[in-house]
Amino acid sequence: AEALRLHEQALAMQRQALPDGHADIAATLNNMGTVHGQQGAHAEALRLFEQALNMRRQALPDGHPSIASTLKN
Repeated sequence: AEALRLHEQALAMQRQALPDGHADIAATLNNMGTVHGQQGAHAEALRLFEQALNMRRQALPDGHPSIASTLKN
């Protein structure tokens, strides 16, 4: 619960400071998906991974390691 709370705080700050679709926002969404998955909330984890993947595909060049990292989740 604490990890998610901290990720949510970070995400709120990033959304205020960074442009929509920024790769750092995608990284936080990806991390939140991991936490949800570890807690057994698989549907929420999948939703967050899909958001992260879409952002990373728009923000990063094809073949970027961060895209591959999200795909393996």
